[in-house]
Amino acid sequence: MSMVPPVLEKYCKGTGQLTSPVFSPDNHLFVVSSENACIYRIYDDESGVILKKHAETGIYITGFAFDGDGVGYICDSGNRSILTMNEAGDWMEFVTEYEGKPFKGPNSIVCDSKGAIYFTDSGPLGETTLQRPRGSIFTITADGQLLQPLAHECLAHPCGIALAPSQSTLYVAETMQNRVLRLVQRPAGVFHMSVFHQFSGALGPTALACDANGFLYVARYDFASTPGGEGEQGTISVLSPSGYIEYEMPCPAPQITGLTFHKTQRNLLYVTEGSTDCVYRCVVPTLS
Repeated sequence: MSMVPPVLEKYCKGTGQLTSPVFSPDNHLFVVSSENACIYRIYDDESGVILKKHAETGIYITGFAFDGDGVGYICDSGNRSILTMNEAGDWMEFVTEYEGKPFKGPNSIVCDSKGAIYFTDSGPLGETTLQRPRGSIFTITADGQLLQPLAHECLAHPCGIALAPSQSTLYVAETMQNRVLRLVQRPAGVFHMSVFHQFSGALGPTALACDANGFLYVARYDFASTPGGEGEQGTISVLSPSGYIEYEMPCPAPQITGLTFHKTQRNLLYVTEGSTDCVYRCVVPTLS
């Protein structure tokens, strides 16, 4: 018997191209508005679900992550840098270049439990393409002293990024190749990259999230052909740790920009969608 996919329900609505949902270490949900250059915290209480401005950056944000100490890092695609917040509450440059060459525009970012940072560098959509695969994946050591490429100027718009529960495996969505890459550390600090899953149809994967058992949720982005994506559906594919599709679940609109799981309710999935500017959520089945 085939699995009946869970149904995403609208959780709240925002504005300005919502993306990059992420939970802080103390379990508060944040989302980014790329066009408004704002970070919002989502409050959910008896009065309802609302978005409140948490920080205004004045830049074009595409990714947001916290380390284990609650320090925030953002992908400033417009200024082609990674920023972090200092003790005074101001955003400052953390890293801007590799070997004297500016980044193309960091896209997505994730931190592991030890403080190491991983991010993709794709530039705006259309800069690193099938014809010009010049996107990269970088890592920064936990002490912030070493920046090194895991894949350098060889990818077609690397976008979403996620760590497996073991944190020894990194997944990256290579949008314009319509595939997901897997990078495995063996031994520690040495990464081996291969194709984890090849898709067909839609534009390509843009966002990733791993559940507690290592199943990978993949946002299959496509362009909405009507304002607000009305009447169109998107797709989230669920891949097993072996790279096979377990099932696929529909999204109310196709421009899926972000995925994340709740910190404690580990089967509660949150989804951001760009054409509707909504956050959706649902309880997904526990897979093993």
